[in-house]
Amino acid sequence: MSDVIRARKWLMLLLGLACLVACAFMAIPERVFRHAELNAEMEEVRVESNKVRTGMTINDVLPLVHGMDIFASADGAWLSVLPENKRFYYSPDPIEVWQHEDGTFTFSCHCGSAQVSPNSPVTESQAAAPMKQKMSDGFDWSWKYRTFKHSRQYVFTVIFGRDGRVNHISDVYYTDLQYHRPS
Repeated sequence: MSDVIRARKWLMLLLGLACLVACAFMAIPERVFRHAELNAEMEEVRVESNKVRTGMTINDVLPLVHGMDIFASADGAWLSVLPENKRFYYSPDPIEVWQHEDGTFTFSCHCGSAQVSPNSPVTESQAAAPMKQKMSDGFDWSWKYRTFKHSRQYVFTVIFGRDGRVNHISDVYYTDLQYHRPS
């Protein structure tokens, strides 16, 4: 009887060990798949980021990057123009631009231009004109390119100097929105 009990214990132990090994092997492909998916998505965004070069103008950059929205904002400045040299912080209103699959753009901004209506798509040249006008205010502007893939947001930033030319392109990074933590 003790041999039967020992055999059953060994059998149960081996069965439990086999279950643990099987579970471990089933988890590995999912991790490998997620990692491969992340690498593929990062590479897609890097391809778009790598199109932009230092020295390019707004007209050069706008048509290059596809499948990503732009949030353009200016670095603000402390100004001393009030009476008694009191200072205030000024930053121009941001611009949001969505590119459609047909190559047209939709704006959300206070661009001061009759060419831009909030909800109607505009062509690339129509989009470039008010952006150039808005960005000729003497501030450095950054274009944050954003796209969403699965539960992640991918971002890279293009900085335009006061001369209207690209002077910096950031690395691509992502935020896993499922867990709300930057990576």
